[in-house]
Amino acid sequence: ELRAINFNVDGCKKGNDSVRKRIKDIMGYTIVIDRDSRNVKKEICNYVWNDKRAGIPIKGWDHTMDAMGYAFERLVEPSVIVA
Repeated sequence: ELRAINFNVDGCKKGNDSVRKRIKDIMGYTIVIDRDSRNVKKEICNYVWNDKRAGIPIKGWDHTMDAMGYAFERLVEPSVIVA
């Protein structure tokens, strides 16, 4: 639908364990948040785990985190990802 109205969009990889994998990959990096990004800071502070050992986050307060994960996948080549 977005492409039909001329939005420049691209699909993201989704699948079993994709959220946990993105979180694990991002955890190898320092996240810098601009002081004016209050909503990002608020969301990260409210991001909680349903099962931390299994790496399963609770749905909610995750829109920015999902977007960050999708951008991370596009910007970092798989060979550079810290495991």
